[in-house]
Amino acid sequence: MPETYRLCEALKDQAFADESRWIKVGSVAHSGKEAASYRIQGFEDELYGRTYRFVVVESSALDQRKARRLEKLVAEEAQAIEKAVAQQERLSYHCEADAKVALEDWWRRHNRWGFHHVTGQVVQERTVKRRVGRPRKHDPDSGSVEVVRWRVNFTVEPDTEAIKQRRRRERTFVLISNVPRTRRADDADLLRDYKGQIEVENLFRALKQPYFVHGIFVKTLKRVLALAYVFLLGLLVYAIIQHRVRQGMREDQQTALAIAGAKFALRPPVHY
Repeated sequence: MPETYRLCEALKDQAFADESRWIKVGSVAHSGKEAASYRIQGFEDELYGRTYRFVVVESSALDQRKARRLEKLVAEEAQAIEKAVAQQERLSYHCEADAKVALEDWWRRHNRWGFHHVTGQVVQERTVKRRVGRPRKHDPDSGSVEVVRWRVNFTVEPDTEAIKQRRRRERTFVLISNVPRTRRADDADLLRDYKGQIEVENLFRALKQPYFVHGIFVKTLKRVLALAYVFLLGLLVYAIIQHRVRQGMREDQQTALAIAGAKFALRPPVHY
């Protein structure tokens, strides 16, 4: 389910609100140290006037693209805070009341940080400046004057709990299905079906290669249909060959097979 839907975020909030409802599924991919494990929660809700099944899935692994995006968001926020804080800390005030008003105004304009804790306080600064001219002969202190000013100082710290929760939310996605529970009662089966379709999609990707379909022209719809069946049979043979090769590699305890111009892995690539 696309994350642009408000219902997607609402379902995540509902799942995170009740930790006791999570069901541990474990790994649904090929066995291995890098395989992610999952836990799920099932819901039923309406979308566009129809009732659907929804499965909120939390993965133990975070997609690299989402991880980089989160790191970028945290870094950009830190830079924005540093700039806003530096602009305010350069200013000084003649009285404490003016400094407090400035701090309150700063909070109104910058109270939007999601990944950092920002605290501000009004502090007093005392500096000694020399008067113009020579001091009096019997009063050497008359040549200097103490100046009292007020400033706003800030302390910025990363909000580790907020970053942790955001990272957890990024590891979570929502599946939507119109399959009734009478046909498929287990929500974990929906997750397995979803994760397993990548192996089929990798096979259909081969049909997009130019050496498969480039330069083939047929005149009638029947011939198009017949050609499609030929391609499907070819994909079936291709899948069987892959299975046999990987089975042999597993028996020989090989993790990769060197092929001219390519590298054949023991297991198909998984992007989630």
